[in-house]
Amino acid sequence: LLQYGLPFKPEWIIECEESQKAAAEATTQLLQRHPRLTAIIAANAATALGGYFALLRSGRTLGQGAVDSYYAQQMALVGFSDEPQASLSDPPLTFVCSPAREMGRAAAARILLRLSAPETASQHMILTPSLIGGDRVR
Repeated sequence: LLQYGLPFKPEWIIECEESQKAAAEATTQLLQRHPRLTAIIAANAATALGGYFALLRSGRTLGQGAVDSYYAQQMALVGFSDEPQASLSDPPLTFVCSPAREMGRAAAARILLRLSAPETASQHMILTPSLIGGDRVR
């Protein structure tokens, strides 16, 4: 946020149990305290769905597909997930998915290499996540 000149306030960060119900309650409280928020980032698929249900209950709609004529009622919602079924959510939500299996394979291969050749230098790897939004994968 700061990199793009947008405000950041620690009170916008909320923690809750990793369940839809807890996330819905926390999102409802967040929106009551900060009704002008326009975006929510959820830690996982369950909290993203809980946030979605809280948005619906508050009378808000999700981003571009929304038919609502009041901009203040539209919200952006993004979740993080390593679960392949996150792309199957209905409604189609947007998720940032990291390649967990690929990470595991790369780590296992690196461990086996280090076991056979302990002098091998350490290595940093960055695996690109994918953005899954509704019916699109990027």
